[in-house]
Amino acid sequence: MRVNNISLLKTIAISLVVMIHFGPLQYSYEGTKLNYNMFLVYRSLLSIGVPLFLIISGYLTIEKDYSIKKCLRRVSHLLFLIIAFKIIYAYSFNVGFKSFSDLVYALTSTIAKGYRVNHMWYLYALIAIYLMYPIISYCYKDKKIYTYIVIIVVSSAFILNPVCLLFKETLGYDLQLIEATLPLQSHYLFAIAYFMVGGWLRKAELPLFKKLGITPLLISFVLLISLQALYAQVLSNYTNTLFDPMYDGYSIVTCLFSSIIVFTIFKDKVKRIDSKFIKKVSCYTFGIYLIHWPLAYYIKPIIFDLVNINIYIENFIASIIVLLISLLLNIKYLKNLITF
Repeated sequence: MRVNNISLLKTIAISLVVMIHFGPLQYSYEGTKLNYNMFLVYRSLLSIGVPLFLIISGYLTIEKDYSIKKCLRRVSHLLFLIIAFKIIYAYSFNVGFKSFSDLVYALTSTIAKGYRVNHMWYLYALIAIYLMYPIISYCYKDKKIYTYIVIIVVSSAFILNPVCLLFKETLGYDLQLIEATLPLQSHYLFAIAYFMVGGWLRKAELPLFKKLGITPLLISFVLLISLQALYAQVLSNYTNTLFDPMYDGYSIVTCLFSSIIVFTIFKDKVKRIDSKFIKKVSCYTFGIYLIHWPLAYYIKPIIFDLVNINIYIENFIASIIVLLISLLLNIKYLKNLITF
């Protein structure tokens, strides 16, 4: 295993995640069509950040011997972090909790009244993965069984569920015949699917990917990102409902394949990159994910007021600043608290 390249992938993934939370977060039909199309492509590109994390987690974890006791310990750790950081977020945004019901609502939902904590969904998805992990790990021992289950989960997450949603949004049809027979239905099923695909990539031999060079893989990646942006544009125009190719794109099959391609390129095609900084960032990606949100909340308006160049350049500069501050805070103050 090329640990250095996995570290580089984790660094790229957390950088994309931080950039996601700096926006531009809202669609705008104003301006030229080119700017709007660029925005869709940009959001489609960012969509691979979280899937990369999940694929890497599956790839690195699947062969580890996790007992049910250890999985439940991880779940309790995640629950503690959810509670602790939702309280931290609330008070860092000067919201607090006016009543006990507000506190309960905040702790049981991926959103909260008065402030955004949408990114906490990732921790809920990790809980689902660890609860399922003993079963996933057991099935992994048999390549045929594991491949069969991966096909079922991937088909449900990236094909059948989106098709049902597409028919419902565009034609008003409820495809109950399909929905009733789906073995798995969950809004975040794609998270388990990415994790299991990571495990499958660890076990499966992909001779085609090994034979292909970087150039055809990069061309395929560009085409997939373009298709995802085009799909978002067509669906948004047809339904008159804004479709985000990033948040809504997690469950699109183009995002799955583009994430696999990027994972393959950096794991197998790129030479070893030995960097202490990259290793350091990769060690603290989980902590950076948790604490970057309030930093972004306060730093974003400052950077955007000081720098008036281009929205994408401003986004990049602000994301790098928050990433570095988050890394520094993790190393100095949180390295023993947030270990995962």
